[in-house]
Amino acid sequence: MGLFFLFPAEDVPAVESIYPSPFRSSAPQINPIMHILPIVLSLAGSTIANDAIVGGSIAKEGQFPYQVSVRTSSFICGGTIVDKDHILTAAHCVANVTQHPEWNADTLKNDIAILKLASSLDFGSTIAAVELPASSDAMPETGTQCSVSGWGATSAGGSTPSNLEVAYIDIIDHAQCVEEYKSDNEVDDSMICAGAEAGGKDACQGDSGGPLVDVSTKKQIGVVSWGLGCGRHNQHGVYVSTAAYLDWIKETVSS
Repeated sequence: MGLFFLFPAEDVPAVESIYPSPFRSSAPQINPIMHILPIVLSLAGSTIANDAIVGGSIAKEGQFPYQVSVRTSSFICGGTIVDKDHILTAAHCVANVTQHPEWNADTLKNDIAILKLASSLDFGSTIAAVELPASSDAMPETGTQCSVSGWGATSAGGSTPSNLEVAYIDIIDHAQCVEEYKSDNEVDDSMICAGAEAGGKDACQGDSGGPLVDVSTKKQIGVVSWGLGCGRHNQHGVYVSTAAYLDWIKETVSS
């Protein structure tokens, strides 16, 4: 079961460019027909492989009522419900749907976007808005346990699951992450890194735009953005910090 919302084709023009491998989407920018599927997890009891996201497991029914799948017939990104009319996702997942005005596909900076639904969601036990950090909240400390969820590949270049998957990972020291990617791309203060120190747990292709949530506060502190490979011990996942974009999110949603 699930709810589908169809955007008018003219709102989301097709593009032909393919994004480079660091992105955690599973295809080019989204094509003209786009569906938003708030997860009800009616598939939670079905039998699939035990592997998940990367190193995770099947999410429980209703565990992530704010999680959505942004998709066409061949494309998957994740997203979260901000309110009854708006979805938060990654800028590289979409085209011309209120991307951050300073989104840069070369540097991967400002990889955040807001989708406006054609009709409002009906909230209930399995469909609800995510909680975002307050402007007064401190940045998450190194070692903070977080959840990352999505329908992404279970390994780099691997298959995707039928059910929503979740992995529990930790915030990685920012300076360490900067060092990990110094030869590849800049990790700036608007980004958060998370994973397992030993590797083996991570977001992957198809998880872009999905939520990184602080387990203790239940607040979405990050948006799945990019990384090299999946589950590497020396190159952890990189997320957009939602705290860094609170003003933009609020302004976009209110307008």
